[in-house]
Amino acid sequence: MKLNWGQGLFITMTVFIVFIVTLSVKLMSQDSSMEHSDYYMRGIHHDEQMEMERRAAPYKDSIQIDYSGSKLNITLPKSLELPIQKLKIQLYRPSDSDLDQYIKVEENISEPDILLSVEELVKGNWQARISWQDKDGNAYYVQKFMFVH
Repeated sequence: MKLNWGQGLFITMTVFIVFIVTLSVKLMSQDSSMEHSDYYMRGIHHDEQMEMERRAAPYKDSIQIDYSGSKLNITLPKSLELPIQKLKIQLYRPSDSDLDQYIKVEENISEPDILLSVEELVKGNWQARISWQDKDGNAYYVQKFMFVH
């Protein structure tokens, strides 16, 4: 069977239109939500966040996080001046924000080992986002990655 140029053009245009419609349906069905609902407010406070991370840089590698069962053990470095105040921990699950957990620890932590009870964590990658204040009111922020087996 021999095709003339009109039939070839029609087949080519039909295949192209089917491709565009399929691509459009696939892209429209994907979740395009932002990582955070308060994205713009975080942008405004970005400089403050960077300053908190800069202050915490000497402690970042020496903060240890261990998870077993439903217990989270955080070991603070010996060089960190205790007591610390307003310790906040966010267990952040990058692939599902519904699984995130927020933990606020009591004021004036004077021991370097902190044992917390948390809900059972799903296997996979997690981020522990830790923020605290020292006795002078300086804020610190550290982000540690962990993998739950």
